[in-house]
Amino acid sequence: MSAGQDSHPYSGPDPKPEPTLNTLPSELRRLIVSHLAPDPDHLHPGCKRHLQSANLAHSCLREWVREYLFQDMALNHVLVGMSSHLECFLACISQIPNMQVTRLLLTIQGIAGTHGNCDWHGDTGSAGTAR
Repeated sequence: MSAGQDSHPYSGPDPKPEPTLNTLPSELRRLIVSHLAPDPDHLHPGCKRHLQSANLAHSCLREWVREYLFQDMALNHVLVGMSSHLECFLACISQIPNMQVTRLLLTIQGIAGTHGNCDWHGDTGSAGTAR
């Protein structure tokens, strides 16, 4: 062999490294996540376990996991400024006999923050007080 030749028997370009999840294009990662998603017609408790595992195990899949993980979930939306009407809504429902809607309602307590002695919600306490 001359000084200009490689000592390797393969003289072509260097082989490409094995692809990993991080190096795959975003569209392929979305396809992978879509195959982990359960069939919407056969939803049952625990059917999204593979999506949850992918979300925890591979940070590069997180961009698409949320789209499928929270799909087909019943999420209640409250318009800004309408929270004052929810108590009236609950009172009207509880007066109707045999209504099972009240068992489906969920109350979420918020976190009130204070800055110094100023409390924007009119309550005294430290930052992070649960209401």
